[in-house]
Amino acid sequence: MRIVSEFHDYYDSIQAMGQDQTLVYVRKPVSEDLRDKYPFPRVRRWRASRTVASRVELDVDNYTVGFCGRIYPVLRITRDRYSSWNKPQSLVCFTMEEVDQFMTSLFKPEYVEAYQGKGHPRILDRMWPRWCRQEEFAKLFRWYEGNQDKYAEWFLKHHCPVFVAKSTGFEDEIVWNGCLKDVEFFRVFDTFKAFQEIAMYYGGLAAPQKPIPVVPDKVLAGAKGFDKWSFRKEPKGKKRK
Repeated sequence: MRIVSEFHDYYDSIQAMGQDQTLVYVRKPVSEDLRDKYPFPRVRRWRASRTVASRVELDVDNYTVGFCGRIYPVLRITRDRYSSWNKPQSLVCFTMEEVDQFMTSLFKPEYVEAYQGKGHPRILDRMWPRWCRQEEFAKLFRWYEGNQDKYAEWFLKHHCPVFVAKSTGFEDEIVWNGCLKDVEFFRVFDTFKAFQEIAMYYGGLAAPQKPIPVVPDKVLAGAKGFDKWSFRKEPKGKKRK
């Protein structure tokens, strides 16, 4: 398979691998605005105000990667303070475990407990909004586990093996044949494995299997050497037709 791309991502390094020159995948990205109709679940960003005890901004950019017939959740979580000298801390997460580990590394124990929903409701609401707690992240990952294979028709409709949908608080869109490097998808499928998966999947899209034709019983029997007299005695004086 030859990959022709109008942008650079981590698939550039696989051009030297074994290629089927008859199969060409033109990686031309096409954007579609999803404003007010974003189809996937998302965790809201937390824009803290001065009344919030932690005085921390927590931004969550939600992505959905469609890859060879399946969808995968991706969250880019960024923590920032109100001080201009402080550099934001950011991590791309693919699992609930990664989210928990990142939160634990960022916050003091009392804030981690608030994130986990432990403590008095009044105090929790001041320290950590309900829409950005552990349970909200967990619900999102559970949803993807139960719906991973339910968007197969999207790939067929747009004749592409890859798409990237994103909801960042400023834009909601989907990019068919989108760039996977931007969301660090190489951590899910390395370069070689990704090439193999796309080659197999796109090969199926380019040359789908035709349905097996129905063969009449009479023709099938003749092909196997049987006729109407194979299992009964033929009348004397009559020739087979």
